[in-house]
Amino acid sequence: MGDDRGQESLEHYYTQFSKKEREDVKTVAMDMWDPYIAATKEKIPEAEKKIVFDKFHVMRLMGEAVDKVRK
Repeated sequence: MGDDRGQESLEHYYTQFSKKEREDVKTVAMDMWDPYIAATKEKIPEAEKKIVFDKFHVMRLMGEAVDKVRK
């Protein structure tokens, strides 16, 4: 999608789509990288209702939390 994992890179990607196409997006799957979340909220209408975090990253955070509690 871009040369880096920055917010501007993803925002630039979204600009290739028309406003109508971005409004019609139903779901955006991603990891929990803050710049991706911010770019999606900036460019996709009602993004808060459309962002879905991938299971791998959610489970990794859950595992880290459980390990922390166990220690």
